[in-house]
Amino acid sequence: MKKTKPKSILLKTEGLCWLRFAKQCDLVCTEAGIWNADVLGATETFTVEVEVKVDKADLVREFREKKAKHAYYNHGLPGWTPSYFYVMVPSDLASVAKEILAEHNPKYGLVSYSGVGRAGERCRIVKPARKLHDGKPSPQLRRAVLRRMGSELCNLHGLL
Repeated sequence: MKKTKPKSILLKTEGLCWLRFAKQCDLVCTEAGIWNADVLGATETFTVEVEVKVDKADLVREFREKKAKHAYYNHGLPGWTPSYFYVMVPSDLASVAKEILAEHNPKYGLVSYSGVGRAGERCRIVKPARKLHDGKPSPQLRRAVLRRMGSELCNLHGLL
């Protein structure tokens, strides 16, 4: 099993908090959806995917190894496709990430993590995401997020 880097765990946690508190998503979880989004948030009317990238190589690999995912997202098909797609990076990677995102999909947003402030407030939107589609999340996607939330809760309680 691949070992997760501590910095990516920190950014995923901040992504959960950012989606829950700043974006007001009712449902938030990690590693959900068809392509195992790092962080996924959902309401009844929209979904937001956040991919966490800790360095430039990680970000470049996202677009090289997940071409099918991004081709699907470029078509903006509702259902399992998020309404909005963000990449979250440490603040020192923001300018490079902005250039890379512009090459792949101008609708993708960029969030930088500063580490300053309270949970959910340590992020700054560098580039707002534009809607990928106008459809609502499918009931299957919302159910997948709920199931993953339950699994994460059980795992966390098991660690206590």
